[in-house]
Amino acid sequence: MRSWFYSLSVFLTLLPSLLFAFPGEGQLPASLDFDHRHSDNFRIEMTPMGGEYFGDKLNHTFIVGGDFQFNLIPSLGISLNYDYSQAGADGTSLLGQSLTNRNMQFLMGGLVATKPAAYAGKNETVEADFYSSLGGGLLEFNGNGSGVGYLGGGMKIRFKKIDWIAWRIDVRGILYSMPNPSGSDFAADLSLMVGPTFLVWPMP
Repeated sequence: MRSWFYSLSVFLTLLPSLLFAFPGEGQLPASLDFDHRHSDNFRIEMTPMGGEYFGDKLNHTFIVGGDFQFNLIPSLGISLNYDYSQAGADGTSLLGQSLTNRNMQFLMGGLVATKPAAYAGKNETVEADFYSSLGGGLLEFNGNGSGVGYLGGGMKIRFKKIDWIAWRIDVRGILYSMPNPSGSDFAADLSLMVGPTFLVWPMP
């Protein structure tokens, strides 16, 4: 799992800095310019999400949650998110036997860097937002609280006819210290979630 996390970390770190080469004299296509693309820019984004949770030390399970994002400018925002999952472990293992509370609750916040993107659809150009996120917060695991950090990113697909909603695909690497019977161990988990993003308060 950690090799996947390290590869993901490098990709997501470089994601907002991706450069696109186009014909012409350095002019950026309208779909890749926040000020000229069809999609409006909004201050507030709210996303209910659900998906898969892949543990480094834990078994594969589900994850659900929600994300609130306030955009300072189109390319930079502040996010706050809450996620819930259940720790999955082999009941015959020492870790599984030590679990008295399988609830996992994450309360995290961080920064989000966004870059406009677009791809050719069947009949028209589809606009999207590529983003990277970095932050941390608190994790409740097995009834105990601890610190947690994350590095993530993903894509929000915009809809031309309904500008106040987007479809979000989010990938997040989650880092924390996991208590176990022998003390604690470093864990690098991975979450993959999808959900609708509701956009509020258009920017001038």
